[in-house]
Amino acid sequence: MPGRPRTRRDVVHEHGHRYAPDADRPLGGYLAVLSSFGTGVVGAATAARCAGHRAPQNLGPRELVLLTLATHKLSRMVSKDAVASPFRAPFTRYAGTSAPAEAASPDFPPPYAAAQERHSPGG
Repeated sequence: MPGRPRTRRDVVHEHGHRYAPDADRPLGGYLAVLSSFGTGVVGAATAARCAGHRAPQNLGPRELVLLTLATHKLSRMVSKDAVASPFRAPFTRYAGTSAPAEAASPDFPPPYAAAQERHSPGG
């Protein structure tokens, strides 16, 4: 309806339909799981801070390696894990799964690929 204001549910449903028009992807459910997990992390961090625990001031080699591995795991989860689909929905389209519990997105050529082909030497 044109006169009715859009709700959050309408926005999630619209993004879900654009993200996966031919597949049933439960973006609303994934968003609820991510929200509850985020709330738990913030609650645990607040409880630790209130209990007087502070983050370390300097990182040793062991902590640096652990932080590097955790960053890699987080980036892989955001880019491939099905539960992180609400983060990707505004920017990409669902193209099936590439492995169990991994979402695949279509390969888009870089924006300069067409210009590079036109101006390649000998072409």
